[in-house]
Amino acid sequence: MSTMTVMPSQRKYLDTLHAWGTWAEFQALLSALDTVAQHRHVGVANVATRWVLQQPTVGAVLVGTRLGVSARGDDNLATFGWELSDEEMTLINDVALGNAGEKTDRIYGKLGDCGDEYRSHTK
Repeated sequence: MSTMTVMPSQRKYLDTLHAWGTWAEFQALLSALDTVAQHRHVGVANVATRWVLQQPTVGAVLVGTRLGVSARGDDNLATFGWELSDEEMTLINDVALGNAGEKTDRIYGKLGDCGDEYRSHTK
């Protein structure tokens, strides 16, 4: 039996996923992203990044890389030079956010605002 070490950042990602929804819902999101990716001839990560960039309140994204381990600079460039159509945005939004934004409300209620974990909640 092998054991896999889960790094703290991986645990945080998994906790965030569980706050957002179920594993089946995550698979549905990946399927929606893959449908668009195949149509656009780009990767799923490019579609996800493009979706984030097209959110009205987002001005930039930070794409992580681990030099020598998972450097994806050239792949990341495929995110630019095109935009998701309204239909593609709706397809992804329905799965990622929920039909009425309930997933956004749920994850915000569980995790708070970005950086909230670093703020003091004592008065």
